[in-house]
Amino acid sequence: MPDTNFNTDTVVPALGEITTALGGTPTAKTVVPAIGEIVTALGGTPTADTVVEAVEELRDVIGGGVGPSVDVDPLSVTSNGTYTAESGHAYSPVSVNVPTVQVDSLSVTENGTYTPTTGHAYGPVSVAVPSAPSTEVDPITITANGTYTAQSGHAYSPVTVNVPSGGGSSDLKGIIEGTATTPALPSDLTKIRDSAFRDYTSLALTSLPSGVAEIGDYAFNNCTNLALTSLPSALTSIGQYAFGGCTNLALTSLPNGVTSIEQYAFQNCTNLALTSLPSALTSIGQRAFLNCRSIARLDIPASVSNIPQFTFNGCNALQTLVLRKSTVCTLNAVNALQNTPMRGYGGLTGTVYVPQALIESYKAASNWSTIFNEGHMTFAAIEGSEWEL
Repeated sequence: MPDTNFNTDTVVPALGEITTALGGTPTAKTVVPAIGEIVTALGGTPTADTVVEAVEELRDVIGGGVGPSVDVDPLSVTSNGTYTAESGHAYSPVSVNVPTVQVDSLSVTENGTYTPTTGHAYGPVSVAVPSAPSTEVDPITITANGTYTAQSGHAYSPVTVNVPSGGGSSDLKGIIEGTATTPALPSDLTKIRDSAFRDYTSLALTSLPSGVAEIGDYAFNNCTNLALTSLPSALTSIGQYAFGGCTNLALTSLPNGVTSIEQYAFQNCTNLALTSLPSALTSIGQRAFLNCRSIARLDIPASVSNIPQFTFNGCNALQTLVLRKSTVCTLNAVNALQNTPMRGYGGLTGTVYVPQALIESYKAASNWSTIFNEGHMTFAAIEGSEWEL
């Protein structure tokens, strides 16, 4: 063969010219195999490195690159439709399906973040719920049953009012405006709702309808002139702070059907003079009888298993407790009897009556033993005493 300097500068144009002369078109499919044959004819080995390098230099000769890149343009998508990438980029045009802007219906009960169903746009959603409404009810002059609208921003508006039969509009109006001292309550009333008469200091009711089974939280709180002489026999629960601060309340007993007395229920009822707790009672809340200074003797049924902290704190006349439970009644803290004769208040002493078989157990029980060892409280047997049933 002639002594020729074979390289891409000489071979590539020649291949293009030869292919054209033979009536063909110089392309990668025709030129690349020829390069391999030439390399072999020259005593070399056609490899990816040798052939690809030549192909890269052939690009200008055969009119184009080896194919488009796979770059995809970043797209700013605002609605459904087809978006075209920049010229020469792959996968163009691009069809985009933008999520709908539907937001799920939400049941909102408090401030917080709520997440819509998967696939819905603009989630999670932060919701600012208005602050809890007050229980204030506008003064309304009521003459008949109907719906009355409170001022904007007041709770439970509009308000549907059922005027008690026989009560007359003036009594209900008095409840709302705070002018009636002994309003006529509906005879079929079963519940005194939370805060129903709270801070109604002129309220001087002496009785409640016989069907009342529940007295809610703060129902009569701070009704300093409340003069109930008894509670309805249907009553089963007394809410927290229900009678707190009712300094004129002088009950001596509670209905036997009451099962729970919540915390602070009779706090600061300084004239409360109970001598026993209901036979069905199972739960006493902490501070339930805090500062009830007129309780001197109290019989607690066997169904009560523990006395919470501060329960009788400040009952400075309390000298006798009767605990009928067949096992030791737990005293949650010594402060349950703080400022009572049981701990030497006023130089006095106290006695706790328990089943005979439990006396030594009480003396050794947690918190009971601490108070017993202070020397102001003794344990005595129910059997053979005035408390024996």
